Amino acid sequence: MVCGCQDGVREVRMLYGCQDDVWVSRWCVGVRMVCGCQDGVRGSGWCVGVSMVCGCQDGVWVSGWCVGVRMVCGCRDGVWVSGWCVGVRMVCGCQDGEWVSGWCAAVRMVCGGQDGVWVSGWCEGVRMVCGCQDGVRGSGWCVGVRMVCGCQDGVWVSVWCVGVRIV
Repeated sequence: MVCGCQDGVREVRMLYGCQDDVWVSRWCVGVRMVCGCQDGVRGSGWCVGVSMVCGCQDGVWVSGWCVGVRMVCGCRDGVWVSGWCVGVRMVCGCQDGEWVSGWCAAVRMVCGGQDGVWVSGWCEGVRMVCGCQDGVRGSGWCVGVRMVCGCQDGVWVSVWCVGVRIV
């Protein structure tokens, strides 16, 4: 029996199938799979040799390639929950309290905002937007740097950029 999932997943012999983006029970050959997306959260499971649809944007999972990778990541109310993002283009960084695009390849990122304030974040091997000028975040490179910054009344007050050239 050959089964699989709609919306970007190749047909593969597996134990479960997919209907309306929710994995349902089905018998196939050799592989046990419990995966898919539901309300912006990927379920647990083994995905051997299967391309999945993942990544997130504004808390919604968008297309991406996750081959043999278990991913639990996303945003909730402007706050990054948790996530391992291996070789996947994610949405990260913030500007005026909104998440903007960025590249997070093979990087574990725990960062985000709470009430418009940056809490903390590790950005290794990622081009981030950092620095401040008159309440506007300037561009710069933050490689292997822990940054703690925030804002008050819509104005950025402090930024720590250790070993980073800021523009």
